[in-house]
Amino acid sequence: MLDTHILPRRGGVPALATLQILLLAAFAAGCAGTPQPAPESTDGQDRTYHILMAEIALQRGENATGVEEYLKAAQAGESVETASQATRTAFDYGYDRVAYEAARRWVELAPEDAEARRYAGRLALRHQRVAEAARHLKEAAAADGADDAAFRELVTILMEDGHPEDAFAVAERLADAYDDNAYAQATAASAALRTGAAATAIAYARQARDLAPEEPRATLLLARALEADEQTEAALETAAPLADAEDLDLRLDYALFLAGADRPDEARTVVNRVLQDEPGQADAWRATALISLQQGDYDAAWTDFSELLKSGENTHEALFYLGTIAEEREDWLQAMRLYSQVGEGGLQLAAQQRVSVILTRLGQADGALSQLERFARRNPRQALDVRFTEAQLLEAMERYEEALEAYDEILAARPPSLGLLLSRAEVELARGETDAAIEVYREALALRPDSATALNALGYTLADRTDRLKEARKLIEHALEKEPDNAAIIDSMGWVLFRQGEPAEALPYLERAWDMIRDPEVAAHLGETLWALGRREEAREILQQAYDEFPGSEPLRDTLQRLMEAAETTAS
Repeated sequence: MLDTHILPRRGGVPALATLQILLLAAFAAGCAGTPQPAPESTDGQDRTYHILMAEIALQRGENATGVEEYLKAAQAGESVETASQATRTAFDYGYDRVAYEAARRWVELAPEDAEARRYAGRLALRHQRVAEAARHLKEAAAADGADDAAFRELVTILMEDGHPEDAFAVAERLADAYDDNAYAQATAASAALRTGAAATAIAYARQARDLAPEEPRATLLLARALEADEQTEAALETAAPLADAEDLDLRLDYALFLAGADRPDEARTVVNRVLQDEPGQADAWRATALISLQQGDYDAAWTDFSELLKSGENTHEALFYLGTIAEEREDWLQAMRLYSQVGEGGLQLAAQQRVSVILTRLGQADGALSQLERFARRNPRQALDVRFTEAQLLEAMERYEEALEAYDEILAARPPSLGLLLSRAEVELARGETDAAIEVYREALALRPDSATALNALGYTLADRTDRLKEARKLIEHALEKEPDNAAIIDSMGWVLFRQGEPAEALPYLERAWDMIRDPEVAAHLGETLWALGRREEAREILQQAYDEFPGSEPLRDTLQRLMEAAETTAS
């Protein structure tokens, strides 16, 4: 694949207008002058001009301008290659809004191109355009022959992109369109598992196995769906024949399934048999390392990942998990050293984020911010993803305006997501802008009306900071119906009842929440409720215990101060 920000050339420098050559020289020399608009010319010349401007902008680190210029180049002519380059560049740099428009242009110019359809489908999915995404991905599968490889591409897209519910809606449409295709049914099963809909996943996995009884991975998928539905014995029975599979990779996947089903000893037995057949099998060392890590056996996991590192295979994954173990052991310097060596792949950004978390924990928030900025400069394609971590760090540093600027920069480049909107609302709350926060929470809820997280966030904010208690209670009750064992929602239910003047009804919720999570805000709510019920010694005990554990908690400090002042007023 060509480097996405280098203009493809087939020998020599392409012919450029004199003005364009002068512009390039001026930028290369750091000229402070402002480029003039492109002269009137043919479509080809316009396209070349915008490509040139895109390359200059990307080389200068002006990524937003660069991807916009590439889009203009794609729209200026009929070049499939340019539309492809515009799409790939915007996608790689994380500018999904521009990438979506470029992909649509690519499809317009090359409707039979499976790759164009995959990009368009993936980006439509990110924009929550389910019907459009399904149409593009259906065409992509057809163009590729609707075979195993074609649907493997689609599974990757549906597992990585968009909201799980949207991805499943697309997968369902594909399964309906290819109802006699085992791979299409397996795709729907995998997407259903991502949403937590285990029963639906079982149904699709059974269809996949019925259509391809000779395909062992359909069997493994069905076993995983059964395990997700807590039918553990049925899952183990279904997967058992895979223990003797000729395909070593399949046997290792079976071992990881066993570990997930809380059968670590059986899982290790399967891996050991693979190692007996192939002693140097790096994937076997990887599997045993992951099993040890999953079981919390950090010493064994450290040994296994170290062996994997020596093998030269999965190097960056091994470094990342060794860093994770070092972090778990609170060996901060070693963790940062290991994370810093993760130099490529999907874990590279995650490793840098962990380094920033460690630095912040060590009281070096400014250093963490500088480290992220350096990483973004060295890795411009990940700069926009880094901005999200920077925004969270800026919020923790109480640099709220800069945090909002970072969130708004991301929102300008990408369609809104639930996590992004909720994070932005938290900053508004932290800076005391309750109305602004509520407005953003409403946007999040409009985006995902069935999200328990969004329902609770808005409901709790209304309960805690406004007098709109009736609306708050309705939202929290709805959230609680969806996630009845969520401690944060249980706390919200208790707090809205307290705020409505019903402390006795609130108490069981707050006691349950406190039993579930040791959180200073939950303790503050429980202490205040106990105080209102006249159980002041219990209230003091809870509040003091929590304050000893969380000495910097503002909710606890404020609650203690308010109750003590009330007690003094009553005594006088």
